[in-house]
Amino acid sequence: MNRRLLLLSYAFPPAAVPEAFLSAKRLGNLPGFDVDVVCLELGPDMRADHSMDGYVAERFRQIEKVRVPPMLSRLVGGSTSAVLQIPGIYDAVNRKAFRAASGLLRTSRYDAMVTWSQWHSIHLVGLALKKRFAKLPWIAHFSDPWVDNPFANYRSIRRAYDRHLERKVYESADILSLTSRESVDLVFVGPRAKYRDATIEIPHVFDPTLYPNVSPPQAGKLILRSLGAFYGVRSPEPLFQALALLRGRHSALSDQIVVELIGSVPKQFLESAALRSLPVDSVRVLPPINYLPSLGLMRSADLLLNIDAPFAHSPFLPSKLVDYIGAERPIFGITPPGTASRVIRDLGGWVSEPDKPERIADNLVTAAKFIEANRSKRWGNPAVRNEYSSALVGPRFRQAVERAIAKAA
Repeated sequence: MNRRLLLLSYAFPPAAVPEAFLSAKRLGNLPGFDVDVVCLELGPDMRADHSMDGYVAERFRQIEKVRVPPMLSRLVGGSTSAVLQIPGIYDAVNRKAFRAASGLLRTSRYDAMVTWSQWHSIHLVGLALKKRFAKLPWIAHFSDPWVDNPFANYRSIRRAYDRHLERKVYESADILSLTSRESVDLVFVGPRAKYRDATIEIPHVFDPTLYPNVSPPQAGKLILRSLGAFYGVRSPEPLFQALALLRGRHSALSDQIVVELIGSVPKQFLESAALRSLPVDSVRVLPPINYLPSLGLMRSADLLLNIDAPFAHSPFLPSKLVDYIGAERPIFGITPPGTASRVIRDLGGWVSEPDKPERIADNLVTAAKFIEANRSKRWGNPAVRNEYSSALVGPRFRQAVERAIAKAA
């Protein structure tokens, strides 16, 4: 008989955000457990993606949806990750999530609880539940670091406050889960090193059953695809500059390449002088696409582009990179030293730093020649790829849950 687990995540299908699919894939492949979910109800300003509805229905039991007041729903739909960090707003949402989770915990017996963030306010719900249900094993999962996130722009008072909340979560959770060794090394240093014994590093997961049986065409132009949104300092400009250099140095090869950027691209990024210098239709900017169809586009691409922000060092394991790995297509990383760079190199891909367009252009030549000679062949070091497969990550996370159960006992 399966044991029961309660997942709390502000993002869950059909919410059209990466965290929704990440939690569904990992917890949907947790052997030996039946999983119930507390998540946000989609508001009028939040994009829905129903492509995973069947997957969720097969793999999860009860899904309790927390209704957000209309005014807050509009704010959440505009920028969930930012809004759910604002004191006052997240308090209101957290109280509703706490009541929903408390009701389930009072009426049913659960063997463990997982709080899942990039939106770290959900861990405060876990903190409150742990105070009320002290014997309930708790795993706090961080897709990204909290206070140490390079994207975070904290003012000193806010930083101190969030560091205080972060410490309380670290002290109360039975297990802390992060997605990369670089994140662990970034976060758990100095006075926080004492939490390392309670920390596990388990990556995001791809599920091979979700990919369609498609492949790139055998002839025609090479299709280079980037799937996902650009925002903040994460920009396609390094790629545009490299393509302009490639055009000047290897025009014949340049003519054989088409780049597709699939996802949100802010208007200011499209005003690039380098982009305007390229032939019309050599770079196509296409709207966001639902999750399952995006996996088909990954599998039918000649080369997949992982473009990251130009930090000095990046601890992030991008969710789309793990989906790229599952697609078994060659990967080109425009990324600083760090997690993504290491993973792509281990797979056998190409990596250039964002501030080195000449190096990006040179590596594009090498990659293009490789894929011309190996079109449609399965790609990637199998041993590395398997580390991110649901067949391996699911049982690893089960071990973490069992460790939390033993610790809480």
